[in-house]
Amino acid sequence: MENYLDQALDDIYATLVDTSKNPWPKHFTHTHKLDFIDTLVNHYTLKEEYEKCTKLVEIKNIIEDGRPTS
Repeated sequence: MENYLDQALDDIYATLVDTSKNPWPKHFTHTHKLDFIDTLVNHYTLKEEYEKCTKLVEIKNIIEDGRPTS
């Protein structure tokens, strides 16, 4: 089961870093986005995939600054 979760989170990560589209569902609030990214950062920290954490923190900073994410 863990492999399915890892694959799903990797797919979500790939979607978030793809700057050609807006990955967020319309109902996601500012807080939802930040919480979601925090969850991914925690996941990748446990897996010691720090490059992904760095990219996610960059995306989080953009959201916190109020800039568009796509």
